[in-house]
Amino acid sequence: MRTHEDQLELLVARVEKRLSALETNVSHMKSKLAELSEMQEDLTGMVYERYHQAV
Repeated sequence: MRTHEDQLELLVARVEKRLSALETNVSHMKSKLAELSEMQEDLTGMVYERYHQAV
């Protein structure tokens, strides 16, 4: 039978594993957001450039 300390250690290990996964996901999402932001800037620049050529 597990003691309360054993159960607590198991719970802490599970929380640490989930936290690590969450940190990885946040890092990945930040990277994707930076990529999307760069793409948006490029596309905005292209739209304004075409607009100024037309005008």
